[in-house]
Amino acid sequence: VKEMQEALTEVLSHAESLSLAKSASESLALAEAGGLYERYAESIFAYREAVKLWSGNREAVRGETDARKKYAANAFAKGDFDLAASTVREVDDDEARALGGKIARAKAESDARKRRVRRLTIAAIALAAAVIVILVGATVIISDRMAKEREARELATQQERIAKNALVETQQAREQERKAAEAREKAQQE
Repeated sequence: VKEMQEALTEVLSHAESLSLAKSASESLALAEAGGLYERYAESIFAYREAVKLWSGNREAVRGETDARKKYAANAFAKGDFDLAASTVREVDDDEARALGGKIARAKAESDARKRRVRRLTIAAIALAAAVIVILVGATVIISDRMAKEREARELATQQERIAKNALVETQQAREQERKAAEAREKAQQE
């Protein structure tokens, strides 16, 4: 009886394993159609559970391997290199190793590109800051020179007025001296 129960339990485990593998296959088909990460993850999980129930389920073992490679390829195509690398890392075959190599190279290129963009951004910010400092400095210098020129013009205008006033006063004084001299001469003649 006990052997019969164990055999029945094993048959049920095999049947459930096959059912999970079929469900996983359907999830994988949906994942491929929609490209949704969740569907790929569901498929891998279902295949893994099917293998846990029956380690001899070759369809589930192959299905999990296939699902992982397809999931990794999908993530790779979307530029999600970390997810692609972690997904394909658990598969040990030539195709997976080749995909892993492509992922590693693409990630290295992407990281290098990001570093270049970061450096260029910093350089552009530094250049913009330098231009702003130069423009502000030039504005201050030009403004200072214009103020000094304005002061010099005002001073020159003041000096010119003073000189004109002095000339007028000198001319008036000479005129008064001349009149006084004429008046003295007239007085002496009389």
